[in-house]
Amino acid sequence: MTDICPVHNILLRKSDGMSAKLTYASLPVEIKKIANESLGLGVLKSLFNYSHTYHLMIKISDGAFIGFVLYHFHNTRLTGGRTYVTGVIDAVCVSTPYRREGFGTLLTFGALRKMSSYGVDRVEMILKTPNTNDRDDEPGVPLIGNEDLLYCLGFRKIKTYDNYYEQKSKKYNYDCLFCGNRPDTCKAILYAINDKDMSGNKA
Repeated sequence: MTDICPVHNILLRKSDGMSAKLTYASLPVEIKKIANESLGLGVLKSLFNYSHTYHLMIKISDGAFIGFVLYHFHNTRLTGGRTYVTGVIDAVCVSTPYRREGFGTLLTFGALRKMSSYGVDRVEMILKTPNTNDRDDEPGVPLIGNEDLLYCLGFRKIKTYDNYYEQKSKKYNYDCLFCGNRPDTCKAILYAINDKDMSGNKA
């Protein structure tokens, strides 16, 4: 039996019965292990240095942790008082033995469904690629993530950031699993999808 278990900042319960905020320390050890093998040592932990309120969805099969998706929401107050809501997918990780079986797609789609039901105006996700002199769309430049999946889901490539992770890796002292450098010299490629592209009924 397999299922997706959503955990919305409720991994812990305080003595008064209120929900405790999701923190790196409260994550199951299995999630940390999957993140380390997928992203590199310390990368997931570095995300929790930000003040975001994170949401977590976990894929479990017969008691085994298959993978997870981590995301948060960012609110921007617009002129006129309207709030523009952006959903940000921070990480989609699948344990090595279960890769290429569609679990990453399932987790990404699950997060998009939650965000759409929340009423977001836009969803953003970043894919990582080693910093080379080649163009992003040329063969031989690997992307950390499934770009084809993002295009199928309606995402569009927005912008490429050179040395996006350099200062972060220096500040939070993590190694890059992909370029092998410290500081991290990888590029970040931003993809985005508007809610109207997800649901077809919102401008």
